[in-house]
This record gives sequence, structure tokens and C-alpha cells, in this order.
Amino acid sequence: MTSMNIPGKRKLELNSLLKLLAALILAAAIVVFTYCASFAHVQKTIETKDSSDIFRTFELDTLDGGKMNASELRNSKLVVVNIWGTDCPPCIKELPELAALSNEYDPKDLRVIGIPRDVDPAGKSAFESRLKEARRIISVTGVTFTNLIPDAEMEDFIKASVIGTPTTFLLDQEGNVIETMIGGKPISVLKSLIGEHLGGN
Repeated sequence: MTSMNIPGKRKLELNSLLKLLAALILAAAIVVFTYCASFAHVQKTIETKDSSDIFRTFELDTLDGGKMNASELRNSKLVVVNIWGTDCPPCIKELPELAALSNEYDPKDLRVIGIPRDVDPAGKSAFESRLKEARRIISVTGVTFTNLIPDAEMEDFIKASVIGTPTTFLLDQEGNVIETMIGGKPISVLKSLIGEHLGGN
């Protein structure tokens, strides 16, 4: 004759239920923590973009051996700043479209500049090879607009503010970021934003 300890069985079931409940609570806590961390990062990114004066103060070398400072951008009502990478196919794909966009507008209305984010002088071992690759890409894509070599300050801004490449900022005449496009988007989207802001000038 088999005997069954009912209270013991219920206690075992209760323990299993409590363990399952604890696991669910832990999983939920991890999800909430991850979400909050992600939100904090996005919020920090937004605040960095709003508070940074990098586009009002920079003085950088250009890919073609020249120099540019932020004051030159104030001659245009709007400025497109495209952050791209030499190892980013969507970035390279949109460069000819940005080149055509640059040629389409009067410089008094719009200027386009590029910043290849991975051409970083701080990375000494890879700098020369990436600089050479960036120049090659600029040549084969027909880009004639200015491309800047980021310094440490610009790199800090990019690391804090750019989630992925390509990222395109639209600046007003004072160097404020007024629009941000993340990822490869149809050039028509950018042209629409440009039209909206020029229409108000």
C-alpha cells in the first residue's frame, strides 16, 4: 500500500512556485534595468546634441590637406553635416547623392560637409591607411564637398551623440543642430527637411 504525504507534496509545489516567481521577478528587473539604461543613453545623447557647441567652435584639418573653422559655416543658412565611415556600405552609397545635393543649392542657402568618423589621428597605427581609404572613397564617389578629419574634441562629440552611421545633422546658421537623421534614408527626406527650414528664412 502506497502512502502519500499530501502536506509535503504541497510544500514542494509551493517551493517550486516561489522559485518560478523569483525567476520571473529577476527577469523583469533585468528588462527594466536594460530599458532604463537605454533610455538614459538616448537622453544623454539628446542633451549632448542640444548643449554641444562643437559646430560653432571647431577648427579641423580637411581630407584634401586644408583647414576649416566653424566660422566659415555661418555664410550658409543651413549646413548638412554627414558622419560616415570608410567601412560603412550605406554611408558610401549615399555619398554621391549628398554630392549632388551639394551642387544643387546655392552655397548661401546650403553647404554640405562630411566627417569620416574612423579617420581618427588618435588611432596612430590605422590612421594613415584609413585616411588613404577615405580619400579613395571620396574620389570614386565624385564627392567635391569638404570632408573634415575629426580631432579629439570632435571624436568625443561623435562618441556621445552618434548612435550609428551614417548620421546626418542639419544645422542652422548659428551652428545649432535642428534636425538629425540616423541611418541611410532616401535623399528626398533630407531635401524635404531642407525645404521646410529654407522656406521659413
